[in-house]
Amino acid sequence: MPKDNKRNKHYSKELKESVIKRLEQPTNDTVTSLSNELGIPRTTIYIICIIPLTLS
Repeated sequence: MPKDNKRNKHYSKELKESVIKRLEQPTNDTVTSLSNELGIPRTTIYIICIIPLTLS
């Protein structure tokens, strides 16, 4: 019986771009506020932001 593993969540490219854009200046959004609003773990938001930087 397969488990519902939260680690296997996939987020759309559009959501990732939206998160990155909302964290850029001049917005006052924080990682914590976005995490609470979107229901995404803070660590995942950090990963969403760091991976594009390492690929460029």
